[in-house]
Amino acid sequence: MAQVHYSLKRGELNGLLLDAVEAMPTVRVAFQRRYVKGGRDDGLFLVQDERTGESEYVQADVLIGADGAHSCLRREMQRDQPADYEVEYLAEGYKELTIPAGPSRTFQLDPQALHVWPRGESVLIAIPNLDGSFTCTFTMPLEGELSYRSLAAGDRARAFFEEHFADVLLLAPDMLDEFVSTPPARYLTTTTAPWCYGGRIVLLGDACHSVLPFYGQGMNAAFEDCRVLDECLAHRPSRWDLAFREFQSLRKPHTDALARLSKENYVELKERVRSPVFLARRRIDLMLERWWPRGFATLYGLVTHTTIPYSDAVMQCARRKRWMTWTGLEALLTALSIVLATPALVRNWAQARRGAASGPFVRSDRASSGARWHWAARYGEPKNIKT
Repeated sequence: MAQVHYSLKRGELNGLLLDAVEAMPTVRVAFQRRYVKGGRDDGLFLVQDERTGESEYVQADVLIGADGAHSCLRREMQRDQPADYEVEYLAEGYKELTIPAGPSRTFQLDPQALHVWPRGESVLIAIPNLDGSFTCTFTMPLEGELSYRSLAAGDRARAFFEEHFADVLLLAPDMLDEFVSTPPARYLTTTTAPWCYGGRIVLLGDACHSVLPFYGQGMNAAFEDCRVLDECLAHRPSRWDLAFREFQSLRKPHTDALARLSKENYVELKERVRSPVFLARRRIDLMLERWWPRGFATLYGLVTHTTIPYSDAVMQCARRKRWMTWTGLEALLTALSIVLATPALVRNWAQARRGAASGPFVRSDRASSGARWHWAARYGEPKNIKT
């Protein structure tokens, strides 16, 4: 079975969803009308027209809050109520950049791969789009010696990119202008409880469980919320209060697990992919997964390419890890990884002696050749060398 990642621009997805909603005769869409407060006890809530500034009260039987990580409805729902709420910000921020399509909408990089340029405290990740371009996420600290603040001046930013991302600038000459003109955004993780208030309010998506984007599951988790909530409502059609509580009890363990996985995958993309031993072990794990998918499915594969709930996937892999440790297979595979990584370790040592910088790591999920990591030369025509 092919395991393929698809990237879709947010604007295009929003357009598809709005087309589907507007085609439903019982739905009325109102733009530029912002929820302000209310709705918790009697269903009467205040909305404001952002164009005119005028406000009016609207009556609703049920409010569904899908208003993001800084949810106003969540704040109103939990006001004066026993509630848990935790927000964690990364010291790093991100900017969205672009590698444009080549002539005739051709891809300038491998379109069947996730491209990662780890550079110490900064990392650039590129994901292919259907139009031949790549959407890039650039991550680095907000403050410090090497940070967004220190690179605010165009000349310092240019020197930084020419030193660390010269190969990317060859593909995207305008990326530097994007970098300088775009303000950084914050990464945050939020966890909260409760997600509902009686049978009148329920939260979905980032409003109750925003996660870091490094596992690529935030949107999928929100869609899963919709599916599970629909199933709970079908199970208890006359008791929405019970359906909402059941929805929270079913989903929260899994979204909490996703939050942990997303943090761990950020560390992996920023730091661990630079380790030849880690890459060698990754190749071994993927080979075992191809040979025996039921017994050796990777955690990433279970989360990304199956419908197994997130915490169930974590527990399944933890049980296998304990078994492999008990049988000695884990130690054997670790030793094999070190052996396979020796040529790359020697090559990296030689590069360090010459003062050369390493290029991007490219994560490929092509079913034809099997998922793999490989090293690409930094300057000139990309040269792929398996590690």
